[in-house]
Amino acid sequence: MREKYTYFPVLWKRLGDLTLHVNNLIINLTSNQLNMKNFKFLAVLFVAVSVGFTSCKKDDDAEIDMAALKGTWQKTKVVETFYDAQGKQSEQETYTDYDSEDRIQVTDNRIIYDGGLYAENYKVEGDKIIASEIGGSSSSEYEIKIKKLTSTELVTEYEDKDEDGSREVIEETFKKVN
Repeated sequence: MREKYTYFPVLWKRLGDLTLHVNNLIINLTSNQLNMKNFKFLAVLFVAVSVGFTSCKKDDDAEIDMAALKGTWQKTKVVETFYDAQGKQSEQETYTDYDSEDRIQVTDNRIIYDGGLYAENYKVEGDKIIASEIGGSSSSEYEIKIKKLTSTELVTEYEDKDEDGSREVIEETFKKVN
């Protein structure tokens, strides 16, 4: 068991050596004594730090597969989570009793919800659908985040904010029927 941890003293010595070398490099730089060895070390250190701070594209920015999105989707579950004005969750309700009429149909340029036109000329940005609600006396733009999209399942999420600062987050789950 003791042999398992024998590399720690070596690691600490290497870290100490690196710290000493960086300190000597700083002293040399302040006294204008930059030689080739220090320059190479500084270049390698710069590259290592640059690579360390470089990150890959976030999963949140994943593109939506439009071919998988198009079709008719049957609603199977809705989770409504309510937050007060301070952002604290106050309540959560889950609904699973939906009939065959609770559907959305997604085409190239329209979203039809429960048989009525809901959005026309929507656009896709990353993993979000930006749409304008149609109907009634108002037309407001909103975002629908696609949390999960497979050939058989769609999970969406959107927010509804109130004037008092409270908000409701609605997550809807659908299964593909056509």
